[in-house]
This record gives sequence, C-alpha cells and structure tokens, in this order.
Amino acid sequence: EGRLIKDVQEELGPTYIKLGQLLSNRDDIFPIELIEELQKLQDDVQCKDINLEESLKKELNLDINSVFSEIDHTPIAAASLSQVYVGTLLENNQKVIIKVKREGIEDIIEADLLIMKDFSQLLETYYDIARQTGIKHIIRAFEKSILSELSFTQELNNIERFRKNFKNNPNIHTPITYKHLSNNNILCMEFIDGIKVSDKQLLEEGGLDSKKISLNIVDLYLKQVIEYGFFHADPHSGNIFVLPDSKIVFIDYGSVGRIIPQDQELLANFVMHVLRKDTKRLVRVIKKIAVEYNIKNETQFERDLFDFLDIIDTDSIKDINLKSIIKRFSRILYDNRIILPEY
Repeated sequence: EGRLIKDVQEELGPTYIKLGQLLSNRDDIFPIELIEELQKLQDDVQCKDINLEESLKKELNLDINSVFSEIDHTPIAAASLSQVYVGTLLENNQKVIIKVKREGIEDIIEADLLIMKDFSQLLETYYDIARQTGIKHIIRAFEKSILSELSFTQELNNIERFRKNFKNNPNIHTPITYKHLSNNNILCMEFIDGIKVSDKQLLEEGGLDSKKISLNIVDLYLKQVIEYGFFHADPHSGNIFVLPDSKIVFIDYGSVGRIIPQDQELLANFVMHVLRKDTKRLVRVIKKIAVEYNIKNETQFERDLFDFLDIIDTDSIKDINLKSIIKRFSRILYDNRIILPEY
C-alpha cells in the first residue's frame, strides 16, 4: 500500500511529490512502512528547455553577456520547482549558480492546494482516523512551506538571516548572494565547490576529520534550533558540503523552519530530560509541544519512554540500529496519537 501511495504521488506531479517528501518526515503520525516508501520519492525531473538570455532579460532587464563571462546553458540540476545553471561573473570572476523558477509552476501548485484543502476537509468530516491524524493541519503546514519555497526573494532573505546568525562562527560558511541578479523568480548565488558530507572517502583523502565535522554539524544544528529558532529544514546529505578548511556549508535555503521562543525553551528542556532520563518531566514537555495527543495510559507511556531511553543509554553507539531506534520511538508517538508541530 505504501508503494502504491508513493507511485500515485509521483504520477500526480510536483505538488504531490513535495507533499510526500514532507510526510516522509512525519513518522510521529504515519506507520514506518509508509514512511520508508515516501522517503524514496525523488524531486528529480526532466530538464526543460529554457531560453536563459530571454529569461534573465525579462526578469532582471539585463544582457547576459554584460554580466557573465561564461555560462553553461545545460542545467546541473532540475527539480519540480526550478532548474539550476552555472555561470562566471565578469566583475569578479566568481563562479555562481543561477536558479530559475519553472514557468507556470505557481498556477499548478495553487490549483493542487485548493484540491488538497477541500479533500482534507472531506476526509476529516467522515473519517475518525483523518481527524486523529490532523490532515487539515498537515495540509495547512504544507501550504505555508511550499509557498515559501516558491519565493526566491524569501530564500535569499533566509540565506541573509542565516549569515547574520552565524557571522562570528568559524565553523560555517554561508554562500554569498547577488541581490542585483536576483528576484522572486531568479536567484544568483555563490557556487559551492565542496565535498558532500556523506562522501567519507573524499573527506579522508582531503585530510579532513569526519568525526570533528560530524560534531560541528550537530553543534550548528542545535544552535539553529535552540538558540536562534530558525533552521535549515531540508538537511539531507546533498544539501550539506564541507570546504577544504573543514567549514560546513548548507545549501538550498528554500525550506526553513521557525520556532517561537516558548517552543525553543521546551525543546531545550526536552534535550535535558532525555539526557537525564527524567521521563516524568519528558512526558510533560511532550504534551506542551504536541499539537494534539491522546495518551490512554500515561503510566505505560512513561514506561515505554524509559525503556526507549534505557536502550540508547546501555548500547554502545556502534551497536545501535538507528532505523529500529527511530521506528521504536515513532511507534510510541503513533500509539498515543501524539501529533507534533511541523517543525
């Protein structure tokens, strides 16, 4: 059934693929079997012929030859919302990427969102499981996310906010943006020539310490979530690069998460209670964080959490099967109908 749902979403097009990718992170709501299928959804699509000169002239009112010394008209990446090209600026010989939004994509997504919202209302009206899952809440969060991702102006602002947050941190590099070559449909920014964080062999060949890099990424992520309440919301290995000097670079800032100060404090408390295996306080924090919950037996819920934390504490890291650990925690949330916020 999970495979069938995935195949249907791929056939329905970009909006549904994006929805499936969002749902693939919601193992607090859906069975792990469905999650595993949704995680296979790929955003790669066929390249579309785009007249780059015409697009840049129309959007930015400039002659491509007066700005770029070189430009490759074959995109290096094609996704459902945009295509990405590589060029070199005349002014400083900087290699850049040019992200171009697909023509007409807003109309397609707007129409799909209207259908999704109507359908979610229908499901919650007639099916208890849909109400328990919070389908309408999920679609509302998805709408907010995808509309934000459609705005390249917003993405550029996200990058600049990220730069401001980490301006004094020596462990991270934020890509340079070119505002005069960007608008809501075009985004021009520095080309990052680094190593994917998942390519351990290349990291080792470059004399980079993978353990140190991993610790830096964890530290940077905790700062994003707990200290700044503003974080990169699509942190798969293809979006995290390492430079020769070990600095971390996040790319693709179309999807970011925001957390209000009250929830930042709750998340900090959540981490502390996990480390101390304080399940009573952990239960209270989970209730405060959750959008909805239906814990039928709180004593059993607390025991399940303690057993879960005890496994992590007693097993050595190298012996832990991460997938089974995530599956176990997801099952605890799912059995108690605990729906967490989208972030």
